[in-house]
Amino acid sequence: MNKRLGMFLLILLLPWSAWAEAPAIQVSMRDSGYTMGDFIDLRVEIPLAPGQTLDEESMPLTGRVRPWLDLRELRWQQNGDTLTLDLRWQLFATVEIAQRLHTPTVTLRTRDGKVLVIPAQPFHYSPALPYPLESSTRKLNLPPFKADERTPFVAAWLCLLLATGCGLAWLWIKDRIPWWPFRPGPMTVLVRSLRRLPSHAILQQSVLREMHAAFNRSAGESLYPNTLPKLFDAVPYLRNERTAISAFFDYSWRVFHADLPLTMRVKDVSDWAERCASSERLYRRFSRA
Repeated sequence: MNKRLGMFLLILLLPWSAWAEAPAIQVSMRDSGYTMGDFIDLRVEIPLAPGQTLDEESMPLTGRVRPWLDLRELRWQQNGDTLTLDLRWQLFATVEIAQRLHTPTVTLRTRDGKVLVIPAQPFHYSPALPYPLESSTRKLNLPPFKADERTPFVAAWLCLLLATGCGLAWLWIKDRIPWWPFRPGPMTVLVRSLRRLPSHAILQQSVLREMHAAFNRSAGESLYPNTLPKLFDAVPYLRNERTAISAFFDYSWRVFHADLPLTMRVKDVSDWAERCASSERLYRRFSRA
């Protein structure tokens, strides 16, 4: 009889001994005054048995937990046998009337397999809008924005056409379109011939004669240093290059008639010859108009 009574008492005491050994988890948080967008800061202190450490893989992941709740931050530290966790939740929904809600239950584990349960914590959640909603004036949704697609489309095409026209005009002025103009003038033909020569090459007598032929065709007669003003009377668009053309005529005359050594290079005449050709194309184009 005594043995049976002792066993009965032992059975009754076993749950109480297990409960006494269970760690007392302490949770602290504000339990009211929350509305949409607020943060819920939760601090948890868990006493551990000697030698126990937290299994980090059991920690919950941050992010969406429920449609109305996110776990934004999770920090923890262990000092001796006390584990401290700081959890920050954020609310993303509203309610029509004040309600009593609960944070999620969090389950952790230690490395030796011990399960630690952080119980759900109640809190009071207030609506962000007045209640009842029927008493508040609701505004109609704005109509969808109607973008003007035609004007930007037309403007884009006009800009494209303008850019294309400017590009073609620049190429034409610089004589970078080989088939335009269809009937190039003498200076344009001369410049195209000079482009085929290396810039450092010395102008030979054949090239000098070709240049003189271009000026003669421009003036409509044979030119000499003393008759050079006739060129600028016949083709006024070359007057801006009078100094360079006059220097060229003096140099070529001495080469042909005074045995002056050939020293002038292609690069010495290419710049002003290009300007002469551009002026010629502009003059011929707009004088016809």
